Amino acid sequence: MTGLAKQEQPLLLQQLEAQFEKLKVADDLCSLRQLAWKKFQKLGIPDRTQDAFKYVSLGELYALEINQEDDTPEIDKKYFESEVLPESKYSYFLFINGCFYPNLSDFSALPPQIRVLSLSEAMHSHKAFLQKHLQQQVEREQDPFAALNLALHANGLFVYIPPKIVVNVPIQCLHIITEKVSFIAPRMQIVAGAHTQTKWIFSCLDYKIDAYLSLPLLDFTLEEAAEVYAYSVEYNKENRWHFSSLRAVLKKYASFNAMHLSAGGMVSRVNAHICLKEKNSKTQLKGLLNLCGKATSHCHLTVEHKAPDTSSLQHFKGILNDFSRSSFEGKIKVDSEAQGTRAYQLNNNLLLSPRVIANSKPNLEIFADDVKASHGATVSQLSEDQLFYLETRGLSPIEAREMLLSAYAQEIIQEIPYRSLIEQILREMF
Repeated sequence: MTGLAKQEQPLLLQQLEAQFEKLKVADDLCSLRQLAWKKFQKLGIPDRTQDAFKYVSLGELYALEINQEDDTPEIDKKYFESEVLPESKYSYFLFINGCFYPNLSDFSALPPQIRVLSLSEAMHSHKAFLQKHLQQQVEREQDPFAALNLALHANGLFVYIPPKIVVNVPIQCLHIITEKVSFIAPRMQIVAGAHTQTKWIFSCLDYKIDAYLSLPLLDFTLEEAAEVYAYSVEYNKENRWHFSSLRAVLKKYASFNAMHLSAGGMVSRVNAHICLKEKNSKTQLKGLLNLCGKATSHCHLTVEHKAPDTSSLQHFKGILNDFSRSSFEGKIKVDSEAQGTRAYQLNNNLLLSPRVIANSKPNLEIFADDVKASHGATVSQLSEDQLFYLETRGLSPIEAREMLLSAYAQEIIQEIPYRSLIEQILREMF
C-alpha cells in the first residue's frame, strides 16, 4: 500500500500522511510518533483479505475525507454537564475532538496523590517508563489503527495512581465530538500502582452529522494486586467509523475487568489485547451489543496467558435486529510457562430478523499441559414457547418480547454498579 505513487494511494492514506506531517514536530513524543507511523506503514491500511478484518466492510472508508481541528473550540460546561454522571460529578476528564482539556475537567474528588498530566508532560516526569512501555507496545502491535493512534493523537491523558490508593468514586472520561472535526484519535494512558482500586467509565457526546473517523485507545498498566474496572459505552451513530483499541498488561495478583456496551454505527470495532504477564493475574471481558437498522459492531479480543495460575473469562452477548451485522473473534493464548491456567470464552447471539448476520469465531492456542479451558458460541431466536407463555399471563406480544429481551440483556447490565449509567444505557440503547 505505501509503495504506491501518491496519486494511486487511497484518499484516506494521503490524508493520514498529511496529518502525520502536521504533528511531526520536535517534541518529547516525536520519536515515538515516528516509530508508530513506521509500524503503521508496515502493517498497511487493512482490508477484508486480512483475517482480523474479514467481516468488516471498509470500502467507503478509503475515500473518507478527514481533518483534525486546529483551533481550540469554545465549549461551555452547560453543554456537557448533563452527560457527566452524578457519581462522577467531581471526578471526570473531558476530551474535545480527541484532545484532553484539563481546564474543563474536574477531578477534585480524587486523592491529591494521583498524578494527572497530558501525555507530553508525562514524557518529562515519567519518561523512563513511558519510553520503554510505548516502544515495546509498538513492536508487538498488530492492529494498524492502534499504531495510528500513537502516531496521530493530539493531546493524550496520562494518569498515575500511586500504590495503595483506593478511589471510591468512578472516574468518567467524557468525549465531546463537535461538527467541525472529522478525525479524532484520543489516547488514555493509565498506570495503576500496587494494591490500588479504581473504576472507570468511558462515554461520548456526539454532535457530528457528517461521517468521521474515530481511533480511541485505552492503555492500562496494572502493578501488583491492582484492581481496575472499566465500563465503555457506545451509542449508535450511523455516520461514525469507530475503531477502538484496549490494551492492558497485568503484574502478579492484578485484576482487570472490562465491560463493552455498543449500539454499533456505520462501523464499530473494538480490538482488545490483555496480557496476563505475571502469576495469579486475572481478567474478565464482558460485552453487550444491541444493533438495529444497518448498524454494525465487531469485537476482536485476545487474552494472553504468559504466567502460571492466571485466569480469564470472555462473555459477549449480541442482540441483532433489522439489517444489522456483527462479528466476534475471541482468542485465548496460553504459553508453555502458563501452567495452571483457567480460561473460558462464550459468545451468545440473539437474532430478531431473518436479514441479520452474526459471525462468531472463538478459538484457543494452548501450549501448556495443566490447563482448564473452554470456548463456545450460540445463535438463537426468541422462544415461541416463552412468548406464548407470557401472553397467556396477560402480556401483549410487544410486552412479552420486551421482557425476554430485557432478561437476556440483564445478565450483563446487572453487573454495572451505577444506577445512573444503567438508566442512560437503557434510554439510549433499548
